[in-house]
Amino acid sequence: MFTGLVDHCGVVKTLQKKDETYILSIETQFTDLLIGESISVDGACLTVTTFDGNIFSCEISPETQKLTIVDDYRPGRLINLERALRLSDRLGGHFVLGHVDQIAFIVEKNCLEDYFEVLLEIPTENLNDYRSLLIKKGSIAVNGVSLTINEVLAAGVKLMLIPHTLIKTNLSHLSVGDRVNIEFDWLAKIVQSQLIVSE
Repeated sequence: MFTGLVDHCGVVKTLQKKDETYILSIETQFTDLLIGESISVDGACLTVTTFDGNIFSCEISPETQKLTIVDDYRPGRLINLERALRLSDRLGGHFVLGHVDQIAFIVEKNCLEDYFEVLLEIPTENLNDYRSLLIKKGSIAVNGVSLTINEVLAAGVKLMLIPHTLIKTNLSHLSVGDRVNIEFDWLAKIVQSQLIVSE
């Protein structure tokens, strides 16, 4: 489990195909990663399989490949990284499981002084399935970053990126047309599932 508070941006070194999986290698500022630990990579919970110096590797399963933007990765690309939440940690963001729900698209990005307003489009074939999870002033994780929904739109949501988020994450590099990983709020999912059961 994670908080959506990114520690730093890693850098993609290689993405290699291996049978039905990918091997993703990332340069990181972390110096004490453990083999087998979970790490959030642009919001996807992956397992560290190798760690040598300042580079770690993870295997990307077909399911993760299908639901995330891993096919967009190229050497040099910045990746949001967060280590798993410890029981003693402060929860400054929201509960993020690292289970990416789907891909969304940046359809508009407006500069407002030091801030960026972003319009995120969620593909219409999936939007109705998740409409009840999109709540004004609720939470959503975008590339693993905990963000507040400013407005729910007909085709997605409007978000505001503050200067700290722009400095700390790869969201400042987003352009119109780019794809992002999104995870809907876990607590909202629980409420939705309970309502479905009660019906």
